[in-house]
Amino acid sequence: IDGMGGVVGASWTGSDIVIDGGALDRVFDVQSGAHVALLGVTVRNGLTSLADDGGGIRTRGELVMRNAAITGNQGGGLRNEGGSAILSTVDVISNTNGYGVVNTGQATLDFTDGRLNQNQGGGLHNVLSTATLFGITVQGNGGSGVHNEGATLSHVTLNASAVLSNTAVSGGGLLSQGVGAVASVSDSRFAYNTAVSGGGIFNNGSMTVAGSTVDHNQATAGGGIHHFGGSLALTNNTISQNNATDNGGGLYNRASTTAVFVTFDQNSAAGAGGNLFNDEASIALGSTILAGAAAGGNCANSAGQINSTGYNVESAATCALGGAGDLANTDPLLGLLKDNSGPTPTHALRIDSPAIDRTPSGTNGCAVQVKVDQRGITRPVNASCDAGAYEATTSLGDITPIHTIQGAGHRSPLVGSTVTTRGI
Repeated sequence: IDGMGGVVGASWTGSDIVIDGGALDRVFDVQSGAHVALLGVTVRNGLTSLADDGGGIRTRGELVMRNAAITGNQGGGLRNEGGSAILSTVDVISNTNGYGVVNTGQATLDFTDGRLNQNQGGGLHNVLSTATLFGITVQGNGGSGVHNEGATLSHVTLNASAVLSNTAVSGGGLLSQGVGAVASVSDSRFAYNTAVSGGGIFNNGSMTVAGSTVDHNQATAGGGIHHFGGSLALTNNTISQNNATDNGGGLYNRASTTAVFVTFDQNSAAGAGGNLFNDEASIALGSTILAGAAAGGNCANSAGQINSTGYNVESAATCALGGAGDLANTDPLLGLLKDNSGPTPTHALRIDSPAIDRTPSGTNGCAVQVKVDQRGITRPVNASCDAGAYEATTSLGDITPIHTIQGAGHRSPLVGSTVTTRGI
């Protein structure tokens, strides 16, 4: 079906309309200047001989899809070639010989509340274009869940999304590469992805990650994140229980990185750097927790610099931190990784954690650039921010005893007392 203009299927509602290409040709071809809406439509069984050419849909015009599906097409699901595509509650599933969605040629893609699952080539390939994903599940793809690349500006924004169980050579969950590649990630989770480099994320461009969790990913190098080049800024993130069969279980760093209010916990590496491996590069750590490396130690540094901007907490002393307020050989007393009433799982701080009230206001962005924790809870609760991604709302200093139990010289403020918490 060639869309040359006007509106196609504006009155199609529900999910009972199926357009089947019969494995004969592409199902929809939206030409430049056309305006096509597919509402409540399933596009399936299309075919192109070329990979990533849009077996289901190719658009060079304006495409709107709502409550729809693109599934079972050969040659990829959707190719947006210099056009505009707005997708809402759309499933792009089980397309072969290509990505679920290719966004290329200065195209724009706005994709909300949908799924990019089980596509043979990967979930989304964004090339020299702009793609915004909100509330998307990207799962079980046979390539990077999201692949962003460009020698000139190519920008992908990923918000409130879950990137799970994808497999690739580099960047199982997210691969961003090229001098023009910009990736902005917030309130998202990368879990159970696998790759040779960067199980969860591989970056060779400009990337910011905030309010997100990277957990249970696997790679040879950089189980959670492999930062190969460009710049990486981590704020209010949890990097937990990732594994590398070589170096850098949590983070393998080869370029400029800043990490503030980040919790690294229980990452492991068969080689070195269970939580962090720094390879001939520079990383600045501030108000960050590094703890519980299952293997490989918390940090390993190979001809690079691990710098401190202060108020970090490390369970050992392998990171060689010497900034103001840094604590080494100190257990931060973390809870399990779980849902703590935020968009992504976190490690809560026990009420007696030394990470509580660690960072003075104004330091490492406390109460200035960083006004909330990973869950969106206001920072600081008291005068100072807690280290790591989690801001505790209860601490020993908030317990007000109303009477004590005497015995053997011991006074307990917890038994027979009223506990007052700093309410959320």
